[in-house]
Amino acid sequence: MTHARHPPPFRPLVLLVEDNPLTRRVAQRMLQLEGCDVDVAANGLEAIQRAIIRDYDLVLIACQMPLMDGFEATFHLRTIPGPRERVPIIALTESELEGDRDRCRAAGMDAALLTPLRRHRLAQTIAQWARPA
Repeated sequence: MTHARHPPPFRPLVLLVEDNPLTRRVAQRMLQLEGCDVDVAANGLEAIQRAIIRDYDLVLIACQMPLMDGFEATFHLRTIPGPRERVPIIALTESELEGDRDRCRAAGMDAALLTPLRRHRLAQTIAQWARPA
């Protein structure tokens, strides 16, 4: 039996940055089910290109990707001017190690979500971090 979910008070625009096509599709669908509008990027370079032309309410970014990883992309994303002072950036990581969380914070990420994603954790993250620009 599925439980009815209350739609968010606004539809967050989320940038999902993930190089694995299957993981990207699953995460995109979960975000849509949580009431988000979703743009996708397959690597950090694409993420920067998208963030230059659109203002996002939340960025979910994989740490390990080809071309430009999530750490370097976060550094660059933090330099893009926009209507908000600081878009929340959430790391997508396979590791729960404290050192990895420290590395995410040092790179300018606000929090981390463990992958594979769990929908209830994703919903909590959206509620906590997604705010209208």
